[in-house]
Amino acid sequence: MNIKNIIVNILTITILTTTSHIAKCQVFDNSQAHFNVKWMQIDRENFRLIFPEEFKDEAPALAHKIDHYLQISSQRLKVKPRKISIILQQHHVNQNGFVQLAPRKSELFSTPSAISDNQEWLPNLALHEMQHVIQFDKLTGKIHQPFGELLALAFFGIHLPSWFYEATPCCKKPYIPKEEEVV
Repeated sequence: MNIKNIIVNILTITILTTTSHIAKCQVFDNSQAHFNVKWMQIDRENFRLIFPEEFKDEAPALAHKIDHYLQISSQRLKVKPRKISIILQQHHVNQNGFVQLAPRKSELFSTPSAISDNQEWLPNLALHEMQHVIQFDKLTGKIHQPFGELLALAFFGIHLPSWFYEATPCCKKPYIPKEEEVV
């Protein structure tokens, strides 16, 4: 090994070590619901919706919409989605959701955005996150082991621009035809 390679290796290790603590990404959320929360679930062919008891009246309608969104998205990208657990969180300050591969799950935070718009918060968020589910299934293909999915996603993360992961879900939302909408 020549001196140039040693210097490059030392610089790489130094930079990665000193900056890794400030790296921000949306992969895992380690917060937990309060221990008093009573959980319920709706089990469907392509997903399991897990929700707090307070959402028992709204959950069946949301499950119906999620089922429809997965159906439309999978037809458009020509991929059959694998079953995923969707956890509906309440009492969370984040106005977001995420999809992760290992363990395979999606979490939706029920806190609506402070920005006013003419769309229902949870169905709109569910549509966006279900686009990610289908997108990840399309990208990872037949790789189903937890570490295999992570390695495949890491590979695509290196080779695909970061805007790619949000472009498809953001661009597909407005184009659901009126006859395909679920009320």
